[in-house]
Amino acid sequence: MPEDDALKRLMQQKRPSVSPRQDSLTPKSTDANTSLTQDTLTEAQSTLNREQGTGNSPLEGDSRPESVDLPEVIRTTARLEKSVDKALRQLCMETGVTKEVWFEAAYLYLAEHSEELEAVNQIALERLERRKRADDLRKLRTMQKRLSGEF
Repeated sequence: MPEDDALKRLMQQKRPSVSPRQDSLTPKSTDANTSLTQDTLTEAQSTLNREQGTGNSPLEGDSRPESVDLPEVIRTTARLEKSVDKALRQLCMETGVTKEVWFEAAYLYLAEHSEELEAVNQIALERLERRKRADDLRKLRTMQKRLSGEF
């Protein structure tokens, strides 16, 4: 049978061999992306050094340990009212900061100014009560729809 013959030929056929890869984790030649990344890293480090008032970079291979104050950040999600989010995005775009950094700065400012912190806390408590009432209304509407069979 010709089918068996074709199957035998396929089974006996040798697979081509491939030479092992010689990839390494460190690039041997600098391409445009690598040099751009290194330039960006060097620029960021020099900015950090200027802000700290030092001339040495911990990335330059200095043998003595240097403590660099790198903040530990966490990922978090904030639910905001649509109008507040829109206004905050506009403000952040105009000032060139992210919402997260803006929130951090606002908190740090308020932590140092207790009167303003109390005023903000009072507004926050009022907004919390308003959100709770809105959530209760949404729940009631959902229950009403389920009971009437619309859901």
